Amino acid sequence: MSNKIEYQGVMTRAIAQVIDNVVLFASLGLFHFVVFGTWIRHIPDVATFVATDPICLSFLAVYFIYFIVLEGTVGATVGKLVCKIRVMIKKCPLITYFILSFIITWSLAILAIILELSITENPLLFLIGSCGPIFSAVIITGIAIGQSGIRELLSGWLNWRFDFKWYLVALSPLVLGFITVGIYHLLGGQSPEAESYPTVSFILLTLLFAFLVGPLGEETGWRGFALPRLQTRFSAFTSTLILGIIWSAWHIPLWFVPDSPQTEVPFGAFIIMCVSFSFLLTWAYNNSKGSILIAVLLHWCFNFTGSLIMPLGLIPPDIYFYTVAALYLVYAIVVIVVFGPTKLSRKPDFEMPFVREK
Repeated sequence: MSNKIEYQGVMTRAIAQVIDNVVLFASLGLFHFVVFGTWIRHIPDVATFVATDPICLSFLAVYFIYFIVLEGTVGATVGKLVCKIRVMIKKCPLITYFILSFIITWSLAILAIILELSITENPLLFLIGSCGPIFSAVIITGIAIGQSGIRELLSGWLNWRFDFKWYLVALSPLVLGFITVGIYHLLGGQSPEAESYPTVSFILLTLLFAFLVGPLGEETGWRGFALPRLQTRFSAFTSTLILGIIWSAWHIPLWFVPDSPQTEVPFGAFIIMCVSFSFLLTWAYNNSKGSILIAVLLHWCFNFTGSLIMPLGLIPPDIYFYTVAALYLVYAIVVIVVFGPTKLSRKPDFEMPFVREK
């Protein structure tokens, strides 16, 4: 055991040293460019490497800032901090998962806001940003558990053998969307002018977009990683409420990104919709033995419904989103009452995709 601990200590110091060297030389190049206006193209020989050489001055300045000022104020260099973060990830995987998900998505969103990058002109940036949850889940799982943990996490995509009725549940957002349109017209509402009319190519592109942006990059993280870990400590109701609020907050920067779908959605309606829909996702996930696939299908249908109805001009956006939010709230309440807040399921504990702490 002592040999193993000693080996781990040596490896940790080695990893920290490698990271420090990479950061140090990257900082050296950047510092030299900022101060002297040129990139380092060669390293002078020993005879000319004197204090008057710009590269030597850059090196001394960066070395002083990095190893003396940084370690003196923060108490650790970047390499040591990274190694400490690895330890923190293993101790608190859920918290570090949420932090990393926000960092990945929000940093790209803030970049898009500052540079005024629209989604229509930069779809790849938007797609990568929406994958923050799955990237974070894979990274945190890899560090905390290893390859076996990653395989187990992603295996939820292959879990398709569950009661067929859950595939029908996955279509319920489409039903709710058109019920909303029907209620509006029964009450005498008038359709605004349509932006476009459904063609085969339009529907296929809408289906593809609705899958790529949201379900693909989110559900492995939110439902596959975070939800079962929350449910080991809390009831399904409490876990879903926590996750629903965090999930809603994760979307906030999108209201400031040009051409984002969220710009058409009233923020209050979105919060109600997001939290209520989270209960439906938990309900489907817990009753399908932890299938990420069913969560993806449900989320996909949710996205597709809004993306299909809005361009058709069947109902004004504000009325649609507030009405849908109210319907999802009622839907969630019915599920909670019928299936119980503890597990949102009538199945026995051994069929749940988590083991609750005693």
